[in-house]
Amino acid sequence: MPKKINPEVKARAVRLVTEHRQEYPSVTAAAEAVSKQLGLGRETVRRWMVHRALRDLHAREAVLATCYEKRHKGRTVHCSLSVGPVLTASGSGAPLR
Repeated sequence: MPKKINPEVKARAVRLVTEHRQEYPSVTAAAEAVSKQLGLGRETVRRWMVHRALRDLHAREAVLATCYEKRHKGRTVHCSLSVGPVLTASGSGAPLR
């Protein structure tokens, strides 16, 4: 039976990986370092990061779709993406690994 992890611990792990991502060659390496600090499984933390990246990507797509829809109905709209940056493996737009 999987162990239930406190949502605050999960949020902290995701925040730490996000904050320290640039110090490591990949998201996986950053997740491994954070997981050791917090006593969590490396793969668990890495999966949380993948889920977060997908959630952020879907949020961006929803904002863009709404802006596109409003523009094509003849309304003047200023669209901005208020969602944080999507995590990438290299920080250059490459897919998350």
